[in-house]
Amino acid sequence: MTGERPASAGWFWDKRALGFALLRRSNVESNELMEKGQRAKIDSAENYVDPFARVFSSREALTQVDGQYFVGDGGPPMLTAIRLSFAETAIMLVAQDDDSIEVIVTGSFECGPECEVRNLNEVAPWKDAIGRPLLWAWRMTNQQGYFDGLQFDFAKTVESPVTRIQLLVAATEFKLQPD
Repeated sequence: MTGERPASAGWFWDKRALGFALLRRSNVESNELMEKGQRAKIDSAENYVDPFARVFSSREALTQVDGQYFVGDGGPPMLTAIRLSFAETAIMLVAQDDDSIEVIVTGSFECGPECEVRNLNEVAPWKDAIGRPLLWAWRMTNQQGYFDGLQFDFAKTVESPVTRIQLLVAATEFKLQPD
């Protein structure tokens, strides 16, 4: 299936990199953007840059997961950003006001007085993903065209047990859906 073009446009499906996710730019372009530390906002297929291809192709293991929580309104803490740290690459996922996801390569938290950063390594479902490489990643787009979800499979091999984590953005916060 890799490299086959759907009849609708100049897009191609790349199962190796993102499990049937739409890709527009080459891995070379993606790596150049990551090296510059640029933001890769994924708000539509037209602007899609593949920040996970490098992690996938190098088989980098997930080493740390941190979450930024908004705690300022007196309600329950809201998970508004996640930083996935792999052996050599860090990827920030930020929930946007329009319930889409912004992906920032090599980003860091910008935490004000109404937020706190928490290490999530020992929190389900992340604790089962730590130490495992990214096997598959899917980009999810809702019926209105918003990129509002990601799904990850972490495993050492295709035959080994998989930790599947689904992230959805609703009301400007991440909701985690373990397998």
